[in-house]
Amino acid sequence: KTYIRCLSLVTFDANLTVAEDDEPWSLNAMINNVTVGGTFRVLCITDSHRTFVRTFYVRAQNPTVEQAKNYIGSSPWYRRRVAVKESGTQNYRSYLNFNEIHAWAGDDPGPNHATDKRYTVNESFDGGMGMYQLTNERPTAEQSWNWMSNCDEGVRRLEECMQGGEDELARIRQVAAIESMPFPAPPIPEETIPEETINGITFTETGANSYAVAIGLKRFNGASCGYTVCNNSGCDKNGVGCTGQYLQWVSPEKTPPLDSPEERGHWAFCRVGKAGPYCNRYVRDVCNVASQD
Repeated sequence: KTYIRCLSLVTFDANLTVAEDDEPWSLNAMINNVTVGGTFRVLCITDSHRTFVRTFYVRAQNPTVEQAKNYIGSSPWYRRRVAVKESGTQNYRSYLNFNEIHAWAGDDPGPNHATDKRYTVNESFDGGMGMYQLTNERPTAEQSWNWMSNCDEGVRRLEECMQGGEDELARIRQVAAIESMPFPAPPIPEETIPEETINGITFTETGANSYAVAIGLKRFNGASCGYTVCNNSGCDKNGVGCTGQYLQWVSPEKTPPLDSPEERGHWAFCRVGKAGPYCNRYVRDVCNVASQD
């Protein structure tokens, strides 16, 4: 009988009888045609109980930049820029589902394949995987090793965050209107939420590129409040009561109805967030990615 034990970098594990005597066997069939790579160990046991072990390494190649851009699509504008921001740059290119360099600084560069990172899944310090750095929840083997599946899931999660951004913007606008009574709510007229332009991208109160997009982008990275942990910068409201959302409504100190317009609450921004040990301004960073049109 012939047995195979399959160990991979994405926690795929199988121990199956795959062939009898001289019958051919298919690795793809054994793993149910899931796209997976990593380190594989083949264990063969003969009728006389002799054992042979062979180790081989399955790697992958990135799509070309044009292939990745065409697959992701050009609309809405942020999908490609998020892929560039998340996957980083190696060897002067982006859209990286897999590493293009042999090793990170301080690591063994090979030629030992067990430690060589080239053509393995592009993984971040916090476990983000692939072109869209899928983190929580952890991606499947297919979503890690199949760059198209990684893009599909990345775009799905991104659009889920955008819907959350729309819901959050609608919610805080409603709260602002209620808490501003009997005076006109700050969202009316529109200039009460000032427009913000970053590298040619303008966020407005309403429309296709409303602040719901900015809220959604920050949510994709994690809507944490970076006021205290990031040296009190980037957030208009301090850590007490800071929601971490890119835009938030600060309620008035007095319970409505108010006596004067000056007693109304106000809009506040939290542009900085905390991701692991790092402080970042994710919305700004995505906007600052060069146009991908």
